[in-house]
Amino acid sequence: MFINYLKDIIELLLHIGTLLIAIFGLGLWRKQLKGGDLYSYTKEALSDLRKLINMIDIYRYIYFPEAEKRKYWNKISKQYSTYEKKLILLKILSKDKFNDYFNEKCMKDYLTLILKSEYKKQYLTIEAQNISLNNEERKEIGDRLIEIDNILKNRDKDDKFGIELENYYNEMLERLKINLK
Repeated sequence: MFINYLKDIIELLLHIGTLLIAIFGLGLWRKQLKGGDLYSYTKEALSDLRKLINMIDIYRYIYFPEAEKRKYWNKISKQYSTYEKKLILLKILSKDKFNDYFNEKCMKDYLTLILKSEYKKQYLTIEAQNISLNNEERKEIGDRLIEIDNILKNRDKDDKFGIELENYYNEMLERLKINLK
């Protein structure tokens, strides 16, 4: 009789232990599924960001005829859209703990700066052809064009815009590393 009670108690404890292990396993499985999505979107976002920065470098450093330049800018825009979709998914999965601002700028700000610089350069190039400008005004336009070229085409060691883009990538890499473990 005592052995039957002992046997029933041990059996009950084993059932409770099995149930606890199952609950723990399901929780772990749920975390793994969520973490798997976070991991894959993080890898994709970093890959998309690297492609985007490489495309921007090509746009900045290689001469394109105007029609080709527009086509290539459209490719950059599509790549940015792909990157931005991954960022939105990462924000959702991380419950808004992630943002893509670095030094108060996000990738959209860099792309906007490039586009604005292109338009300013076109405007200033036309303005420089104005015959009524004096030498001081021409020098000012020349200085502004050089400043714009530092954003658009600078290949020197002091390529501040290129360095800023690379720093943005490195910061995003650091922020997203926690999802790659």
